Amino acid sequence: FIFIANVMPTLMACSIFVLYGFTSPVDKDGNHVPLTTALALRTLALLNILRLPFILIPFAISSMVTGRACAQRITKYLKAPELPLPDDFSSIESNSALIPLL
Repeated sequence: FIFIANVMPTLMACSIFVLYGFTSPVDKDGNHVPLTTALALRTLALLNILRLPFILIPFAISSMVTGRACAQRITKYLKAPELPLPDDFSSIESNSALIPLL
């Protein structure tokens, strides 16, 4: 997993530049516009900025799924009917594990 995380930015940059080569805009003479140094450096800077958000996306999705499951459990608990209280409290022994109120 660590190898993939280290290699992904390089693979992403290479794939973007290859796709640019296939889909580069065409000027009015019908020639493809070349990839300039300025465009390549801007693209690399943008990819460097976006590296951390791309790494955090799986964690965000996992947290959203966990939060939804927790919300469903809490909703189920809050919608559950209350248990009836016993009519006779004399069944509770005086030496039980109850905490006395002072």
